[in-house]
Amino acid sequence: MSERIKKLNIFQKEGRLLIKYLIFSFIFFLTAMLLLKYPTEVGDGIKKGVFLCFEKVIPSTFPFLFFSTLYLSFKGNRPSKLSQKASSFLFNLPADSVSVIFISLIGGYPVGAKMICQLNERKKLSLDEARRMLLFCVCPAPSFVIGFVGSYIYKSTIMGVIIYLSVVLSSLFLGFLTKFISKEKTEEKIFSIKREENKKDYVNLFVSAGNNSAFSMGIICCWIVIFSGVVSLVNIFPLSENLKLFLFGTLEVTNAVEICSGKLTPELIAGIIAWGGLSVHFQILSQGTKIMPELKHFFTSRIIHSAFSMVICKIATMIFPISIKTSAPSGESFYFSNVSNIPLSIFIIISCIIFLLGRIEINHKVEKAK
Repeated sequence: MSERIKKLNIFQKEGRLLIKYLIFSFIFFLTAMLLLKYPTEVGDGIKKGVFLCFEKVIPSTFPFLFFSTLYLSFKGNRPSKLSQKASSFLFNLPADSVSVIFISLIGGYPVGAKMICQLNERKKLSLDEARRMLLFCVCPAPSFVIGFVGSYIYKSTIMGVIIYLSVVLSSLFLGFLTKFISKEKTEEKIFSIKREENKKDYVNLFVSAGNNSAFSMGIICCWIVIFSGVVSLVNIFPLSENLKLFLFGTLEVTNAVEICSGKLTPELIAGIIAWGGLSVHFQILSQGTKIMPELKHFFTSRIIHSAFSMVICKIATMIFPISIKTSAPSGESFYFSNVSNIPLSIFIIISCIIFLLGRIEINHKVEKAK
């Protein structure tokens, strides 16, 4: 009887593998045929994706990738007891996660995933903690939401702030919920008061941070270009407008927001931004392949994040009604790299403060121990 069950299980596994193989083969064949039939349209979409990377994504994302990588390389950022207790109580995470959560809220979608992967490699986050953080450390840069969506599309900076805060609050609430699916209890760590000599080569740290950031930026731009080509293919088919809007929102967030801006309400735009699009999902998963959670958990968290964001944004717009002017985006390009300097500057200032306070606290403990 057991042999029959084993054979049945093997047959089921082989059947599932065959179905997956047939599905991927069909998708590959269909994609090849579409590329051959519509090379001009796909080329235009790819060209748009390239310009999107150079004009919007790289200026707003690369500085955070570089400085967050460099920030984690230094040993001066010692977590305080307050951050340790707060992270343990709210998210059941160690104190080192606080800086990652903060930077993920202002650095753009894949920055948090990059930092989580680095902390896991340095044994500061367990596999369970890293996987849980990947479920909620997914937020857009404020320059994109406030500058592009608010000021450019809705002609209202306040509306951009409301949408951004809706996404941020729902992300933090989702992080609180992940506390209850934790498989382990975060232990409080006692920090050593001994002075450690920093023997790191700072030149190599800068070079390594630049190389890693450039590599990650290349992966991000690669997925944006690919999905820009896919979005251009969607426009070819004679689909209903609502179905096209749904597909745009599912695939790539920047194009979706730009196309759907004058057709959807702010809460729906907040939901699209919180969802992120498959392009962002692949960017995140490519950054953290070693700590990738189960796909069903990851996509479920994206749906929950999107739903929470829509609810919070709807409540906020009901409490604070704002008259907005939606404008269909023209061919004019909106360049917001200068807007991204604001959160970047805040991040650098806070990092310097944390570094200095950490050094003062260590010196004080050393002197007291003497």
